[in-house]
Amino acid sequence: MLGDLPHDRKRAHVHQHHAPAVEALRAEVHADDQVRALYRGITRFLVEDTPDFPGTRSALQRACRQRAYGVLQRSRAWGTLIAAHHPAAVRLSIHPQPAGAEKFGIRLLDAPDAWTTPWHSAALHRADGTWTLMPRTRAARLGRLVTVDGRASHFRQE
Repeated sequence: MLGDLPHDRKRAHVHQHHAPAVEALRAEVHADDQVRALYRGITRFLVEDTPDFPGTRSALQRACRQRAYGVLQRSRAWGTLIAAHHPAAVRLSIHPQPAGAEKFGIRLLDAPDAWTTPWHSAALHRADGTWTLMPRTRAARLGRLVTVDGRASHFRQE
């Protein structure tokens, strides 16, 4: 799509033509429990993913709340674009989806909550043979890093 344009121009085009306004998202977050849960989950992930923030924790949380709206905008823009170009496709999501949503939520591995995904955490192969997802720092404390073909794969509990 959009031919040979550089990726940043493609991203800007998708945002301009498909992303909802931040004000509309704010209203939705205040009015809809599902959207609020998604917004809070994104904010929590952004906070946890910024361990070296130089300011105060409250400043970090403010910045991450602001960034979470940008994440929601990009997610919605991408979803709208995909739906427009593939209206009959079955769409899957790694995040929980309410009944009747346009996407089906799937869980790939056991996790402490429905919002924990392989894209936002690390996999731990437990000593009993089961798998779970958790923050990377916790997985590193509980197990050793396993590499496959020289690349980090998962952690294995001994």
